[in-house]
Amino acid sequence: MEWYEGDFNDFEGALIRTESEPPVFGDEGQREDDMKVKIDGKVYDTSKAEKIATYDDGLPRMDLDYIREALYRQDGVLFLAGESGARGRYAKNEETGGKIGGEGGYILSLEEAKEWIELTQGVNAANANLLLDEFLII
Repeated sequence: MEWYEGDFNDFEGALIRTESEPPVFGDEGQREDDMKVKIDGKVYDTSKAEKIATYDDGLPRMDLDYIREALYRQDGVLFLAGESGARGRYAKNEETGGKIGGEGGYILSLEEAKEWIELTQGVNAANANLLLDEFLII
């Protein structure tokens, strides 16, 4: 970690912490991926589902446009589970009328899953489509 030698007043409103402090919201690093999502009355557990592909837009978690999600299959059902910032698909309504980041899930049809793969996987799309079609990649 490089230390900023200038005036910290240049960063008004920014969170400043020392190396000895624990990680805070927005820090990058390892996070637990397990999530239980209730969709249409059924609970889907990502720890028990087959993960087909993941997507992370690379933005920090505190960014309004941040999104991190994965495509799963459980009991023959395809679903997305993830989290996003306040402008993403997983945003929640705040009591004061605004939006906040959140997490959740959506059931997808096979066609929607293939479209999601094409939009998010780039050079890995072929491998993800093989997994989607239940072919084993060695």
